[in-house]
Amino acid sequence: MAKAQSPPVARQLSVRAIMEAILHKGPTSRAMLAKLTGLSRQTTTQVVLELERDGWLQVSGRMQGPVGRSAPTYELNPRAAYVLGIRL
Repeated sequence: MAKAQSPPVARQLSVRAIMEAILHKGPTSRAMLAKLTGLSRQTTTQVVLELERDGWLQVSGRMQGPVGRSAPTYELNPRAAYVLGIRL
């Protein structure tokens, strides 16, 4: 049976940075995520699209800048995971 490989550490750190930025900032565009995390725009786009495809992020609206097209904003998908806490 083949063992599933985990993503490289750099990818894991990129995913974590994106998720934490959205968690703390709220709905955010990819350009703003790149600024907040210090990741390149290409890496940010790849990670965001991967997280959206896997169901962790969802498009929450659009942001219009002073020039150019409007950009989608992303937020955490509330249906992606559930947490249960039990105090014994």
